[in-house]
Amino acid sequence: ENTVFEIPKKELLVEKFKDIFKNNVIGVIFTLIIVKIISSDAIFLKYFLIIITFGAIILEIISLIRMKIYTPKIIKIFSNFISIDDEKYSKYDIKKLMITSPNTKSETIDFGYRILKIFGNNEKKVYTLITSKNSEFKNSGKDEDYETFYKEIVKFCIVNGIEYELI
Repeated sequence: ENTVFEIPKKELLVEKFKDIFKNNVIGVIFTLIIVKIISSDAIFLKYFLIIITFGAIILEIISLIRMKIYTPKIIKIFSNFISIDDEKYSKYDIKKLMITSPNTKSETIDFGYRILKIFGNNEKKVYTLITSKNSEFKNSGKDEDYETFYKEIVKFCIVNGIEYELI
């Protein structure tokens, strides 16, 4: 049975951007208030707080860019192969699959990402699977969750004798 999962990449990235913006506006305002309260003798502490705040913002932006680059739009699971966007992985080409368990909590309560790694004959591909409470995977027009996608990947591995591991 062919199963098609569509990841609403654009909507998820917009949602993630809004989340980053909202959290960082609050963080910057909070940092500026603390910097204003700290006495003028603690110049090092003031600069340290500012550097930490902007460092966190930069890391979140890098995370957003990583998601944009490594998140596929469509994943199709067939009996003999998996197709991710324009790339096709035959059951003979796949040595091992590593996938994040649905039980693994994402790095934030509202928004996080999971990983799918495909180890082939000569290469390793890593895909970022964005998930959110508001937007999930789609399967033939029905709302599906990450757990359904995970079960289909594991079933593909078992049926085709491919090693898989949870990360």
